[in-house]
Amino acid sequence: MMKVKDIGMTFVKCTRFLSVDTARIETHGVDGDREFILLDQHGAPMPSHHHGLFAPLAFHFDPATERLTLTFPDGRTVEGSGAGSGATMALDYMGMRMVDVRDVDGNWNQLLTEYAGRPVRMVRSIRAGGGIDVLPITFFTTASLRNLSAKMGQAVDARRFRANLVIDHDQPFAEDGWEGCTLRIGEVLLRVRSGVPRCVVTQCHPETGANDMAVVPTLGKFRSRVHLPDGLMPSYSTPAFASYAEVLEPGVVKRGDHVQLTAAPH
Repeated sequence: MMKVKDIGMTFVKCTRFLSVDTARIETHGVDGDREFILLDQHGAPMPSHHHGLFAPLAFHFDPATERLTLTFPDGRTVEGSGAGSGATMALDYMGMRMVDVRDVDGNWNQLLTEYAGRPVRMVRSIRAGGGIDVLPITFFTTASLRNLSAKMGQAVDARRFRANLVIDHDQPFAEDGWEGCTLRIGEVLLRVRSGVPRCVVTQCHPETGANDMAVVPTLGKFRSRVHLPDGLMPSYSTPAFASYAEVLEPGVVKRGDHVQLTAAPH
């Protein structure tokens, strides 16, 4: 039987992807996932070719106290408010939708700008899950990752794909055939959608951020190109790895939970 191998999320988009033992999944995705967004000097979401710069930064957020803790690569930690402040702004999220955001209290912009050597602004989405790119959940299977690792001749870290769920399975790319099917995982029910087109972020080391692995060119040798679902960015297509899913029933998932696949209705 399939089981959950890993659960992942990040409080601040672009920064270190975190592995967690348990998570609450709401209709918008993993609770807290990508709630904060980093903007560039133009006030746009940080472009993918700069994501590696922020991978060494590990943020944790306590929703009960609204406190953020940032751990730098040298081990130094900074704690401060994660509360939004000021007027609500409408952020153009890569041409896909508008996201209402607010600036974050404290000196986070100064800290991040000094670290990056370029202007950085951190905002918080007013709506939960506002910083999630497309659909609420992404997932892939362990067999798919092993297959890619074999083709690359080296182990590929699962965190490169920043997926919410990694499912233990013995057939590579079985998830390609699950579109329209449902997955019961713990209390949660998901409906599988289409494949995820991959970008240069997958080539960045999940801890150092170095662009050190030709993931996308390798995928291009044996994986079909796919588009984003629901007509988003119709001109964008790249090789697929992992699948999107939408949340039909929210709840808690834990590492080790059984995964039950139900075929799509005909």
